[in-house]
Amino acid sequence: MLSSRRLLHQSWVKKAGARAVAKYLSFVFKTNRQVVPLTELYARVDPDLPVILAFWHGQHFLVPFVRRPTDRSKVLISH
Repeated sequence: MLSSRRLLHQSWVKKAGARAVAKYLSFVFKTNRQVVPLTELYARVDPDLPVILAFWHGQHFLVPFVRRPTDRSKVLISH
């Protein structure tokens, strides 16, 4: 029998965990109210590109759902 530590290092466990987190974040994105619709957000931001965006406490996890495939991005994280 595998110990819990060894189990967590199994590739199938990592993949299953990653899929579960991705599904959860997708659920959160789909069930949250958008203050600014994405089409309006893109219309506001496009004329001023490049821009600096700031996110508050954990909202940065939802960036993959907002970012378009053609958008380039960099991340700056502080303590």
